[in-house]
Amino acid sequence: VKIFILKNTIPKYDALIISSYAIRYSQQQNYSLNITKLMKLLYFIQAKYLVEKNSKCFNEKILAWSFGPAIYEVFERYKLFMNLNPLIKEDDDYIDNRTKKLIEFIVEKYADKGPIDLTIQTHSSGPWKDHWKEGSEYIWNEIPVEEIKEYYSSEIGRKEIS
Repeated sequence: VKIFILKNTIPKYDALIISSYAIRYSQQQNYSLNITKLMKLLYFIQAKYLVEKNSKCFNEKILAWSFGPAIYEVFERYKLFMNLNPLIKEDDDYIDNRTKKLIEFIVEKYADKGPIDLTIQTHSSGPWKDHWKEGSEYIWNEIPVEEIKEYYSSEIGRKEIS
């Protein structure tokens, strides 16, 4: 069993800022995006950031909900909207270029996948599967970032974020 210690527990960004950039980029590229797919993208963004930078991209907890990994704060912000719109108008002052490129990479990687495909993918293996409890649809079953990093540092997990 490997133990991963994150070098920096203070995240650089808020999940709503990261989601806003992912939404804007998806719109610019004419990619389909809904709340379910956005949640999976945020999960993969956090995983890639953890592996590459050994720190959290955002501090909000990733939860094991019935439809896969979810961030409550982002869900609350966008749950009533059929069309997702960025929370902020301009991201340039908020997100550094390396992080923008990481977000764009994940959005591009999964552009052709629908929300159901991504739900199946996150359900099939990895940290979500270890923390989901049947019948606990919106219970706060947190997926620890250390476990996300461990899984996505492995050969199997790395394929999902590379």
